[in-house]
Amino acid sequence: MSTARIDTDSLTLSLASDPRDDTVLDHRPAIVSGTMFGHYRVLEPLADGGMGMVFLGEDTRLGRKVALKFLHQRFLGDASAVPRFFAEALAAARISHPGTVSVFDYGSLDTGSYLVMEYLAGESLGARIEREGRLPIARVVAIGIELAHTLAAAHEAGVIHRDLKPSNIHLVPDPAGSGHEFVKVLDFGIAKLLASKGPPLTQQGDMLGTPFYMAPEQTFDPSTVDHRCDIYSLGCVLYQLVTGNVPFRGSLIEILMAHQRLKPMPPSSFDAAIPPALDALILRMMAKSREGRPGSMAEVVSELSSIQESGHRAEGKLAGAQPLSLRQGMAVVGFLVGLGLVEVGLRYLASLL
Repeated sequence: MSTARIDTDSLTLSLASDPRDDTVLDHRPAIVSGTMFGHYRVLEPLADGGMGMVFLGEDTRLGRKVALKFLHQRFLGDASAVPRFFAEALAAARISHPGTVSVFDYGSLDTGSYLVMEYLAGESLGARIEREGRLPIARVVAIGIELAHTLAAAHEAGVIHRDLKPSNIHLVPDPAGSGHEFVKVLDFGIAKLLASKGPPLTQQGDMLGTPFYMAPEQTFDPSTVDHRCDIYSLGCVLYQLVTGNVPFRGSLIEILMAHQRLKPMPPSSFDAAIPPALDALILRMMAKSREGRPGSMAEVVSELSSIQESGHRAEGKLAGAQPLSLRQGMAVVGFLVGLGLVEVGLRYLASLL
């Protein structure tokens, strides 16, 4: 006996096993630490995603760490699952950009299908948000620029991600110890490959993506989806980064309908310090109509870069401002005391001396 289930983290309509039914195969991967796959050794589990489970592994020939991703065994009876799983390798091969994760190898064994990928230190953007909440505006703009550059390269290569979200974005510390973090886009597993040969991996009626970040067109006719769905999803991610909230909450149906019909609260309604240009750009990226959004990721890069430069100029002006003279400072102290703000005035006086 099986029951229909909708996984709201990575929305795929599938058949979920009823734990009370002994005739249904266990969907957990039959992978244990120490298992060898050719010259790859499984070390320990790292993450469990919508289509597969990721393990830390070792390439015993080259002596380096790798990430081993195995297709969940629950997809063994799904004829489209393996091609969709391998789409990640095909997508990675098409995109030449440091912001994507390299896929070194892929194949199938008796125990299932697998990908061998670049191992990344650091943490996902989702984990960072969970730990720290909203991020500083300057950091959000910098992350947005890196993501838009990467997705622009993907679109140029004919690849649409279709499931951009914080858990699919990884922050990798600079191994040189500079303190800088590089941004990597993960999981092109449900990517749409444009002008590819062979049958499409998704048909009209398939709904793939994550509800909190899903463009309106992804819910009613996925076959018409183009690169602008990634622009919408990136807008949702930026919205969450500057406000600490996803644009819409509620039940699955409420979230999907909100993306279709409701305007999100402007980010600036959560924080007046959000620059008007960033506020307007995020809302435009989340336009219900594809035509209302920026036309390309290159346009998003240009606008975010302009916002970043404006922020740098403002910081420069503050840094270059001349401090008040003692006489001017004493005048400010007198003004504060005259307003009855004696304690504030005394603190300010102490800062002058």
